Amino acid sequence: MAREDDEVAGKRRDLGRQLAERRKAAGYLQREFGALVGYSRTAVANAETGHARIGRPLWERADRVLGTGGLFARGFDRIRAQASAAARAGSAVPPVRGGGPAGSAAAVGGLGSLALAEARLACRKWGWPAEEDAGGRLWLVTGTVIDALEVPRAAGMVAVAWWLYTRGVPDEIRGLPALPDPDTALAVIASGERCYFLSRSGASPWTRRNAAEAGSAGVAPVRWHASGCKVLAPPSRAPGGDRAAWVHAPSAGGRLASPMALLHLLAQSVIATRDSWGLVLPGGVRAVPATGDSLPEDSYG
Repeated sequence: MAREDDEVAGKRRDLGRQLAERRKAAGYLQREFGALVGYSRTAVANAETGHARIGRPLWERADRVLGTGGLFARGFDRIRAQASAAARAGSAVPPVRGGGPAGSAAAVGGLGSLALAEARLACRKWGWPAEEDAGGRLWLVTGTVIDALEVPRAAGMVAVAWWLYTRGVPDEIRGLPALPDPDTALAVIASGERCYFLSRSGASPWTRRNAAEAGSAGVAPVRWHASGCKVLAPPSRAPGGDRAAWVHAPSAGGRLASPMALLHLLAQSVIATRDSWGLVLPGGVRAVPATGDSLPEDSYG
């Protein structure tokens, strides 16, 4: 059996310690608690010391006996998701993150290349419509294959960190929904002071006419780019002179997340970084269709 990732093993031990503390607080010996959950004293002891072979049923029954409302089952699910991600990472080349060096771009088929022609070709290989303008900038065109959800850069970085931490498992503490595995479904571009989360197209509630009529809507916490709006793609120059860069690019064979799955995550990240917005979820977050291309005067003012 392969040696378990140290971080995963540490989290198993942490979950085991929580179980031991809750069991003792309830006044049960390991033998007594084992009888209540249908396991031997040895199995309970193994769970409390972080043994990797303890399955989900024990944790589910522990929740019922101790009245912990699913605490242990959720903890087990998060650890299992992280263990799976660690196993994949150990057998595959990691994706580009944080605008990584061009040498790591091969992991995502050239998306991270600093050569515009190579980046354009890579986008098209992924099936993402891309075009170059007269100024030598590369744009992703939304509305047919991909859409993009835009948030302030600080909120975007928080959302990426949360998604990578949870590995897509729901997190009730942060109020986060279930999401697909980030290694295959997470694609984020940083451009100036904004972050763009690429998503599957086809779910936008607005038409091109709606977008045209939304010109006076102003800046919203989350802006939805669809219906032919364009998003600046790496390695193009963003306003201020910096290049647009990949915060996270998906591994080969991935399928982008649904925008509906992303909206709640992005809204929560906006709240975490800008409490002054006063957003109330769900339903209190104002997401509007972006109007036109993401040119500096439209998106970065």
